[in-house]
Parts: sequence; C-alpha cells; structure tokens
Amino acid sequence: MIKNKFIVGGRYSNNIGEYEVMEINEHTWKMKIKYNDGTISTVSIEIQQNIQDRKQFKFENQQTNTTTNKGKKLLSPQFFDNPETYIKKGKICLADGAKFKFEANVCNLFGYKLNPKQLSQKGAKDHPIYKNILIWFPKINDFGKWENILSTDGNEIKEKGIDPKDNLENVKKALNNERTVRIVFAAVKGGQNMLSYQFKGVFKLDRERTEKEQCNIWKKISDEVETHQTIDGI
Repeated sequence: MIKNKFIVGGRYSNNIGEYEVMEINEHTWKMKIKYNDGTISTVSIEIQQNIQDRKQFKFENQQTNTTTNKGKKLLSPQFFDNPETYIKKGKICLADGAKFKFEANVCNLFGYKLNPKQLSQKGAKDHPIYKNILIWFPKINDFGKWENILSTDGNEIKEKGIDPKDNLENVKKALNNERTVRIVFAAVKGGQNMLSYQFKGVFKLDRERTEKEQCNIWKKISDEVETHQTIDGI
C-alpha cells in the first residue's frame, strides 16, 4: 500500500499549478487542495503522489542543480523567494504563497539583517519593532517534542508539548508573556522533501481557551503583515 506523504498546510504543485493541502481523508484516499488563484478542488492522493514522485525522480537526475562539496544535490535557489521582493512591497500576504529557504530570510522581512548562520532552526525570533509580536517557525503536523496542529481551515494552531510537564510550563509561559501575537512561518517539507518557511498568517493567543484546554491556542487575526526595511543597530 502506498504511504501518504502529504501533510495539511504543505505546498506542492501539479500540471495545473501550485497548491496548498487543506484536508486529507485517508479513508477515501482523497484530499482537498487550494490553488494559488483561490480555486478549491478535491483530488486523488495517489495521483498527486505519483506526480510528486516523477518530479522527484527528474530533480534527482538533473545535472545542472547546485551541488555541495560532497556531491549532494541541493534545490535550485530559484525555488525560493527573495525577501527584498516583499520588503519593497511593504507587506506579505497569505495569497502570495512565498517560500523562504532560511529562518534568517524571514527575519530580514521585518528589519533584521541576518545571514543563515546567525539563525538556523531556532524556532522563533522577537519582532525588532513590536514588543507584543514573535516571529514563529513551527513544524506543522510534523510531531517531535511539540504538536503544532493547524486546523483544516488554516485559522487556528494548537501548540501542545508531548511531555505533560513541558506542556504545562509552555502554557504558563505563553499566558505570562507579553508577546501574545505571532507571525507564523511554518516549516514545511514540500514535494521534493525540501524544507521551506511559508507564511500562514498572524495569530493571537486565545487566553480563555488556552487556560481551559491547557494547551496554547492561537487564532488567526490576519492573512497579511507589514514588512520593514533594515533597522540599523539590531
């Protein structure tokens, strides 16, 4: 039996265009997807997976791709977006479907001037201007120490620690932290199993539900956020 390789919130592409997975039903072996133009469709997981497998095969056999000194092929830089594009626009929107290679690239959207070695999979970074905002890089639906579950409509994230003690400490920390708003760039593995950071919106802590459910509940408040030119001295 074919194993499902897709995840909710992941971005992939087929012959029609690029899309985001909204829902997965492994009983019917179908999933609901949303293309960049807003079109929503229900498609066969098996067919879409075959498309991804063919793309992966072609990718692995391209001789023009960038290689490391160990000979391992890397994804072409053209696959990722340039932060400068969105800094010049003054904002970034969910509909843009932008992908960034490093957390540092994302932070540079908001006034930082970092290189990838200065910030690598740290999980979060304080917003340099607004004291109530955190730039967050959760691994969505890819459980390790934390469960970060994005709802099928993309409007809510449940953040829960696997270890009960860690979870309670995290809830307490969130309730007492002044940074109750998070700009979310999810760490997502795409069709070529390559990690990219994708904007999912601006979320705010739902204090009432967090206290009640004893896990952090983040509710979306915006599909776009302002970007900033580099700020000197940070």
